[in-house]
Amino acid sequence: KGEGCTEEAVGKIWAKSEAGAGGAKMKLTLGPHGIRMTPCEKGARRPGHAYLLHRITYCAADRRHPKVFAWVYRHQVKNKAVVLRCHAVLVSKADKARAMALLLYQTSSSAFNEFKRLKRQSDFRHVQQQLLGDAIVPLVPLRRLLNAKCPYRPPAERARCAPRLSSILEEEEDEAFGAGTPLGDPERAAVLRLASDMRGCSLRG
Repeated sequence: KGEGCTEEAVGKIWAKSEAGAGGAKMKLTLGPHGIRMTPCEKGARRPGHAYLLHRITYCAADRRHPKVFAWVYRHQVKNKAVVLRCHAVLVSKADKARAMALLLYQTSSSAFNEFKRLKRQSDFRHVQQQLLGDAIVPLVPLRRLLNAKCPYRPPAERARCAPRLSSILEEEEDEAFGAGTPLGDPERAAVLRLASDMRGCSLRG
C-alpha cells in the first residue's frame, strides 16, 4: 500500500532469480493499454504477457535495486477472486527504470481522469433524460460513440464461449427505433447507411 510496498516482494524475486541472472530476456512495451512483454528470441516457447492498465495498482523503480522496475497487478482468479501480485523486470539503466515508472504513472493518471470525465458526462446526460425526457435531450452523435476510446475502461473478456457479433440488419434497426423517439429522415438515412456499411463485417468481443 503506497510507497515502498513492492520492496519486500522485489527482494524475494531478486534472490530467486539470482540477481537477475536466471530471468528470461523479454521485450517490454509501455502503451495506453498497459504493459506488454514478448520474448526477444523468435520461436521461443515462453509465452508473452499483457498487463492491462486498469489492473495495475502501483509501479516504481526499486530503491535497493535501482535498475529494477516493479509493478503490482490485480489478477482475477477462480470465482472472481482478486489477488495482488508483484512483477519486476531488470533493465539496463537506473534512469530507464525511473522513466518507465514515471511514464506508466502519467499514462494511468491521464487515462483514469479521462474515464472519470466520460463517466460524469454519461451520468449528467442520464439525469437530464430522466428529468426532461429522451425527446428533449439530444442523442450522442453516432460517430462519437463509434470513435470513443478510453484505455482505462476494462475491455470485453475474450472468452472462447463469448458470442460472435454479426452485422446489424435494417429490420432490427426498424424495431429498435420504433419504440423510442422517432428519427428524422436525415438521421434515419445516416443510421441505415452505417448499417449497410457494416453488413458483411463481423467482430469478436
